[in-house]
Amino acid sequence: CPIEHTRIRIQIQRGQADKVYTGSLDATVKIFKQHGFKGLNRGQGPTTVRESTGLCLYFSIIEYLTGRLTPPGVDKNSVPIYVPIIAGGVGGTSYWVFNYPFDYVKTLMQSDKLGDLKYKSMWQCFSEQYRLGGWRTFFKGYLICLMRSFPVNSAAITTY
Repeated sequence: CPIEHTRIRIQIQRGQADKVYTGSLDATVKIFKQHGFKGLNRGQGPTTVRESTGLCLYFSIIEYLTGRLTPPGVDKNSVPIYVPIIAGGVGGTSYWVFNYPFDYVKTLMQSDKLGDLKYKSMWQCFSEQYRLGGWRTFFKGYLICLMRSFPVNSAAITTY
C-alpha cells in the first residue's frame, strides 16, 4: 500500500508549482515524517479487500481453467500455449470484475489531501461517492482496465 500511495502522490502533482515530491523515496520519507505510519498506509482498507478477494479469485480461476483446458494425459508443465493464455486472461479480468470499486475508493483515499482528509474511512468514501453519483461512479475507467487486463495477464501467466 505505501508504494501505491507514494506513486499516486507523485502522479497527482500537476506542475512545478505543485511539485512536493522529487521521487518515490522522497515522497515516502516526507509522508512518513509528516503523517506517520498511518499516513503512509492511507487506503490500506480497500487495498486489503481488493488484494485478498482479487488474488484468491485470480489464482483459483487460473488453476481451474488450466485443469479444464489441459488435454488428458498432458503434464501441467507441458500444456499447450492456449491454456495459459486463456487462463491468465480470464483470471486477470475476473480480478477486476469484482474489485474495481475498491481500487477506485483506494485511489480517492490516497489522493485525498493529507492533514485535511475528506474521507476518514473506506466506508465513508463509498457512501459519499454513491450519494454523489450512484453505483456508476465506481466504474469510471472500468472498460479500459478490462481491455488491458486480458492481454497483460495472459502474457504474465504464459511467461511464468
